[in-house]
Amino acid sequence: MAIFEEYIYFTEWKAVPRVYRISKYCDDQNGGVKCAAEPMSQILSQKPMGIIIINSLVQPELPGNPCERKPCGENHLCLLRPNGPDGVDRTCIGDKNLNMELNMEFMDFISNQESQLV
Repeated sequence: MAIFEEYIYFTEWKAVPRVYRISKYCDDQNGGVKCAAEPMSQILSQKPMGIIIINSLVQPELPGNPCERKPCGENHLCLLRPNGPDGVDRTCIGDKNLNMELNMEFMDFISNQESQLV
């Protein structure tokens, strides 16, 4: 479960595996906002066990991107991690089997997922 702005987001994985949202101000008893869960995703093939909010409003402000300041080598993927001089640092992962196409596919996947859920 995750709360963002006026909604509570949650996953259902027993009946119909989906991501849903419901207004945190719902009040069926007094004629307020209806307390009906709204599906936010298609029926999923996997059971979503958790959910997190990825939005610029809930992410820390970075003075600079460590992956841009000190890029990883070719065939490596640069991932942000906590700590470091500005509160964030980077980790490079990869080997001879990881290539830049994988990096681009990963970023496209994340962008598509973010636009579908928000």
